[in-house]
Amino acid sequence: GLFNKAIIQSGVATNPWASSLNPPLESVKRLGIFLDKDTSNIKEFVNYLRTIDAYDLVRAEIKIRTHQDDILYIYPFLPSVDLKAKDPFLTLPIQEAAKAGIKVPSICGYVAHEALMIVGGMNDEKYAEINDDSENLLVHPRVLKFLKEHNVTIEDFKRFYFGNEKISSKCVDKFVDMNSAAYFTIGIHNIIEIQSKIPNIPMYFYKFEYELETSISKKLLGVDMKGTCHSDDMSFLFHAKIDKIVGRQLPAPDSVECRLIQIFTGMWTNFAKNGNPTPWKTNLIPVTWEPIDNCVEYKFLNITDKLVMSSEKNIIQELIDSVNSKS
Repeated sequence: GLFNKAIIQSGVATNPWASSLNPPLESVKRLGIFLDKDTSNIKEFVNYLRTIDAYDLVRAEIKIRTHQDDILYIYPFLPSVDLKAKDPFLTLPIQEAAKAGIKVPSICGYVAHEALMIVGGMNDEKYAEINDDSENLLVHPRVLKFLKEHNVTIEDFKRFYFGNEKISSKCVDKFVDMNSAAYFTIGIHNIIEIQSKIPNIPMYFYKFEYELETSISKKLLGVDMKGTCHSDDMSFLFHAKIDKIVGRQLPAPDSVECRLIQIFTGMWTNFAKNGNPTPWKTNLIPVTWEPIDNCVEYKFLNITDKLVMSSEKNIIQELIDSVNSKS
């Protein structure tokens, strides 16, 4: 095949924000109405779209989102099933296609507080609105469906994170944990569960929870909370132009962050070369990163200012156990 290994960081194809929720043609019609352009002839409409400035097209896409779309991160134009192309890429819904698993060795992981990225756009009014209409505004419809398939109600999910507490700015840490699960961990754990049942194809799972001195995501999104935010691990793999914009300096040679750069690039390079991120122990990487080997309890490499093998339970199983313990 085209790929012989895969690295999946802070998101998988089954996460709710990664594919179209509604039929794409519905979004096309909404866009046509906004642009005051007939969409009955799709080819003509596509040709018309090619004449529009890219920035104007992005602004139009933002405008056709509903209030609920904005709260639940539902985007109108995302990857979707393609059945009409001569050589289609995706012939099944992503949730179905994913059940076949990944047929090459892989690294998969996430950061400790993925959903910190959404806090900068929250206020008391939004918290109250979500609390008062949990059925429609607490989680993405795709997550709601997944929970129901596992006999977990939206109230069960809410209670798991908040207890009897109202959703407000007073419990923002719990709000971050809940959304990290809804938009990242549930999907990631679902993929790991699938991979755990495929023999002889290793998946190396990691969790990153070192707090950067300057987080690009936090700076850009106006987040002033402590924690490890979505994409923070990327700062240890790539030196981006945006670093300069947000004031992120290259770390000092003797700093923890410099050592983490060496650790990340070392393990990722090892994996790219031979499919094993820790083929041998070194002073820099004094641990053997073991692949997952269980469909409920997942071994992972915990990456902080040090490296430690640990494990965590499938979040859906935790929710099910919580529901059963109260019944």
